[in-house]
Amino acid sequence: MTAFVWVDGWQQECCGRPFKVGGRVEWPVVPLSESSEWLVDVLGCELGSTVGYWVDHHDDLDELSDFNGVVRSIHMVHFDTAPLPADPRVLYPTPGSAQLVRIEEASGIERHRHATKFFGGYLVEVEPESPPHPYWLLVGAPMRRSRTTQRAPNQDN
Repeated sequence: MTAFVWVDGWQQECCGRPFKVGGRVEWPVVPLSESSEWLVDVLGCELGSTVGYWVDHHDDLDELSDFNGVVRSIHMVHFDTAPLPADPRVLYPTPGSAQLVRIEEASGIERHRHATKFFGGYLVEVEPESPPHPYWLLVGAPMRRSRTTQRAPNQDN
């Protein structure tokens, strides 16, 4: 059983350790929440709803859990941005604009591969050594059960 984890590009660049396919990771994670709906919008419902966790190197949240496992795949995620209608000074990810590029390792400095799209982060498929949240033991899936769970498609470029 694998889990999909979101790693923000800026967090990886700032405080993350490089990771690679086949390598072991130890990450502080939180389950994705309703405030993360932008990720579902950008990736699309089918793929976005498979993401169960988000790596957070900066906050000391009550929901923070240790997540250990072996990386099975890494995709860089780039997307378009547009001004918010309510405040044009704020750029927001454009729904459905994600472009995934499969890579073998991530260090945080890969961000400039697509000059026309914003680099948002990494979609990482991990085979957990132990579930990061007790709920997973019961259902064997990410916290967000309201959508269909699917594997990441091959969108290599």
